Amino acid sequence: MTVTTSRQPLVSVVLPCYREAIPVLRRSLDSVLVQTYPNIEVILVVDEPGDDVKIAVLRELAESDSRIRVVVNHQNLGPWGSYNRGVQEASGEIIAIQDSDDMSAPTRIESLTRFLLANPTVGVVGSALEYRDAATGKSLMQRAYPSDPARAIRRYCPLAHPTTVRWAHLFAAHGFYDESQSIRHAADYELWCRWQVAGVRMANVSEALYTYNQSESNFKAQNVRAILRDTIRIKARYARRLRFGAGDYLWLAAETLASALPSRAVVAAFYAVNRRRSTRQTGSGGANLNSTQGVDYTQRLKQPGSRWKKVLNVQAPYRWNVRRIALGFVLDVGCGIGRNLSHLDGRGVGVDHNPHSVTEARSRGLEAYTVEEFARTEWSRPGSFDTLLCAHVLEHMGTDNARRLLLDYLPFVKARGRLIVIVPQEAGFKSDSSHVEYLDPTGLATLTDPLPVDLERVCSFPFPAWAGRWFRYNETVAVYTIRADVGLA
Repeated sequence: MTVTTSRQPLVSVVLPCYREAIPVLRRSLDSVLVQTYPNIEVILVVDEPGDDVKIAVLRELAESDSRIRVVVNHQNLGPWGSYNRGVQEASGEIIAIQDSDDMSAPTRIESLTRFLLANPTVGVVGSALEYRDAATGKSLMQRAYPSDPARAIRRYCPLAHPTTVRWAHLFAAHGFYDESQSIRHAADYELWCRWQVAGVRMANVSEALYTYNQSESNFKAQNVRAILRDTIRIKARYARRLRFGAGDYLWLAAETLASALPSRAVVAAFYAVNRRRSTRQTGSGGANLNSTQGVDYTQRLKQPGSRWKKVLNVQAPYRWNVRRIALGFVLDVGCGIGRNLSHLDGRGVGVDHNPHSVTEARSRGLEAYTVEEFARTEWSRPGSFDTLLCAHVLEHMGTDNARRLLLDYLPFVKARGRLIVIVPQEAGFKSDSSHVEYLDPTGLATLTDPLPVDLERVCSFPFPAWAGRWFRYNETVAVYTIRADVGLA
């Protein structure tokens, strides 16, 4: 059960077509037509006006499905001209992009549209994606993108263009794709830079909602060095307005040197850099975009501590602190294997997205559920709990995803109940590669500013905050009061 809105604006999915085999195009189109989001239209922009067979097939599809509209360019416009044509023909408030040889997950449009509606300050949202070998179907890499693209845009393109969904009015306000030949291999990056300078806020969700089929014939594989060279031109154009620092200019110099390498070397470097980047953002090595969801993470949580920790009973102060602040009956979101639940002496229920961790928590005699299971329990109703505990969870996700998580579970807490957020301090944050966003006291206040909660206090535990620079187990604890206006939609 989630907090949602009943509004379902029309989403126009722009899908340019050029030289694809009909079965490949149908596969991509079908992945859009089976979306769980009901209010869509698909703008098929045919960029080969002489292909009468393909046009006839697509028009026949449009006759059988009123959601499909076929637009035929009078001459070849190229990919960016076709995207612009599709946007101009679209009727929706929201524009989604789909490439003709790729596939969308069934929930892609629903998830990203819901994100835009829940985050009105965000203009564009994308997702993670999977790179797949088009010939063998083998997964090559799962690539994560930063939750806050503004932090990364000076180094690389921070959104996967075909995954993105954005408000249609932004095109009229800030311009369409640049169709000039000088940057024709990276016009999406130029658009993001231009919109970023104009103040458009962008975001990414961590879910992999799109499959990018990599083949020797597609745009990226054919033009990898040209993409890099155009990217360098775009950076040179926007460096001042994006306020490049010394590190950004050094990165630009390295890219300039790399652009002289053979295409095969550039492709190899692309995969190596982005596998490492995704590992740093998700801690998953590319195998699983959510590093806290697999069995490996559960095994890591189960690892016995050092002997000295057992002798000194180092968990005792943390157990005392949880009991002290988490009053009443507690909903422990992100409960893991149940460490905090065990501190509550049966006065709590846990929920976690990792089924392996939930199984381990149950083996310890604790009451814990997966997200799907929790929705079917007696506890999944308004006001079931006195306190919502979110300990060492929010640092694993970006700000917007953290807000969505809290909004999903706040309604299960009584009015005037409490929200407890516990996050690691500097040394602890740096010690775990699965951490995504550092939250200091200011960040915690900003995080919850749009939520129906009031901050009571923030404190450092067990030592003063200065110790958190070196002591990895120092925590920041934030206590909030939940207002009476939280409800389930």
